[in-house]
Amino acid sequence: MHRCFRKVVRCDIVSVDMVLLASKENVCESQVPGHCARDLHNAHAGEQYDLCGPPIHAEALAVDEVVRKFGDLTGQGATAYISGNDYVCRPCFLQLKSIGVNRLVMV
Repeated sequence: MHRCFRKVVRCDIVSVDMVLLASKENVCESQVPGHCARDLHNAHAGEQYDLCGPPIHAEALAVDEVVRKFGDLTGQGATAYISGNDYVCRPCFLQLKSIGVNRLVMV
């Protein structure tokens, strides 16, 4: 797995007392070393994600890291800072919410 060569999205989850709990970027399993397979096929936004292998969103990776290191943050609250994108997909939003992230900031 490696970072996405087309668009890097980063998710930083920070506690209410400003401690960085997790910092992750999206990854994929493209079989074209150093290049985005979708770019090589002139794929438009939202198309041909099958060329990436199964992509893994930065938010999902950050949630996994927080749960592994700290468990559930419910009741404590946290903020997720998202950079490189202007939205969070519904599954990622629900994952963030399920561990106690109660604030999203698009950077």
